[in-house]
Amino acid sequence: MEDNSSEIMSLPTAETDGVFSGYKELSRHGVFVLGTVCWHGHVWFVKSLCAELGQSSEARMLLLKEYEILLSFNHPGIVRVVALKGIPGVGLSMLMEHVSGVHLDEYLHEAGRSRRALLARLLLEAMAYVHSKGVAHLDLKPENILVSGAADNPRVTVIDFNLSDAAQYSRGKTVGGNRAYSAPEQWEAGYVASPRADVWSLGKLLQEIRPGLAWRPIVRRAMIPEPEKRFADASAMLAARRRTGFVLRCAGLFAAAGALIFTAIAVVPPLIAPPPEPVTVVRTDTLWRERKPDSVPVVKTAGDVAALPETSTLPQGAPGEEKWIRLHNKGVDAAVRQIESRTKKFQALLEDDTMSKEELRDRCNELVQQPLMPQVIIRDYLRECPEDVLRKHETWGTGMEMEVQQAMTLYVDAVTAVEKKIVKMYDEAAGKIN
Repeated sequence: MEDNSSEIMSLPTAETDGVFSGYKELSRHGVFVLGTVCWHGHVWFVKSLCAELGQSSEARMLLLKEYEILLSFNHPGIVRVVALKGIPGVGLSMLMEHVSGVHLDEYLHEAGRSRRALLARLLLEAMAYVHSKGVAHLDLKPENILVSGAADNPRVTVIDFNLSDAAQYSRGKTVGGNRAYSAPEQWEAGYVASPRADVWSLGKLLQEIRPGLAWRPIVRRAMIPEPEKRFADASAMLAARRRTGFVLRCAGLFAAAGALIFTAIAVVPPLIAPPPEPVTVVRTDTLWRERKPDSVPVVKTAGDVAALPETSTLPQGAPGEEKWIRLHNKGVDAAVRQIESRTKKFQALLEDDTMSKEELRDRCNELVQQPLMPQVIIRDYLRECPEDVLRKHETWGTGMEMEVQQAMTLYVDAVTAVEKKIVKMYDEAAGKIN
């Protein structure tokens, strides 16, 4: 749409629809006055023109432009506009929903990390919607972001689209903003509105929100001085955040697997070391005591072993232990099969070239979140195993068995390969967008 000043000038200045009452002025910003008014039984925010400075056609055109932009939006994170009316004694005014929230900087004083991360995501989602409409806000700052609602379910509302712009408007190209939050190019001569300027402002806001370490790469790229090197818009920032979150989840998995492998390295060598020499023992009053090999004979008969008290420690290879060794080996085999089955699923994802990056990411996340439980499987086979046998074999049911660790290594390699494939797909897509 092209702005037409004659159409704007023909708008009424004091025509009413319904009854306005209880108007209250809140603040003034340039040619605009902010206030509240009761209309049709509801309280609305009002943005009107200053009587002394705002009755020019240019000022009226800016108000109509903001009204038309807001009228095209339908998103919970954007303030909702309801009408452009003439209020008696006030003049031409834009009526908006009354959001009973606090400014972002005030809310951050008591917000914890989880709430800060949620605020960052909600803000980016709202601005991604704005950018999808071809509109740039150009004045993002804490005063223009309201936070309302319950602490565990906050609502972020972006307000004040006075400086916003879109390609379809040929007039009202106002240069300005807040120096602390505006992109450097906004103050250069001949600047053309672009969502990349909002990306800079979002990076600055994220610095103050401090949503967590995972957001730091997003902030660094958002605040690159050269606009063409930044994210194209807020949706690209969201996509990058999802990739970063996926990488961190995989890194956590790899760290856990690495800890298992490291522990296995420390535990497995004794299991695969050469068997110890037979213990030289002699039975005296049903108690076993070690003796020097050259002083006493070795007791080998089953009768001597059976005569031991039940609380005695079983010697290596003692009768009755073979059963639990076999059951333990069966448990290990079952655990390895579970890990190998999951590994094959990731290998299939790696070879599948028909899935989109989003489908591949979602499927990978789904598989990663399904727990592997080799310890539970092994312990299930050993649920009736005597305590003295379990104490003797300290690694049984811990997932530290060598076969389990080998299978886990292959599994981690498969997950890593799929994660690299997803990151590559997103980078290629981002390259096409930029």
